Amino acid sequence: MHIYREIGWYLNFTPDIATTRARVADLQRSFSQSAQQKLAGEQQPDGSWTLGINTWYLKLYYSVDEIANCKPDPRYPLSFLDRINSPQKLTAQLDSDLHDDFTKTGVFNREELDETFSAITNLLFKKPTVCYRSV
Repeated sequence: MHIYREIGWYLNFTPDIATTRARVADLQRSFSQSAQQKLAGEQQPDGSWTLGINTWYLKLYYSVDEIANCKPDPRYPLSFLDRINSPQKLTAQLDSDLHDDFTKTGVFNREELDETFSAITNLLFKKPTVCYRSV
């Protein structure tokens, strides 16, 4: 499902046909990898819970519940969150998503902005956690 969701993003919000086709091929291969599919919900070395996803905001989206409910410390540090671990970095990320230039890039960041903001809001308003420690 992770790869499928990412394909949907590429199809609906980017002009990147080559990556879309590559991700479709990844999805086709994944159907014969049942052992890998069982690991999809496990924590990954970058700290996310998103085996098969390459797009950062989707990593955040699919990891937010695990981060918010972290009960023992995670196996890996949540390094994928380093891109938003200061007010300046968070502002830069949200500004980047908010101010896309669709006519030049062909990328429409609306879903990325919505999902990123939603995930961050969920983390801020759920019970405090010690899962993430900035470096």
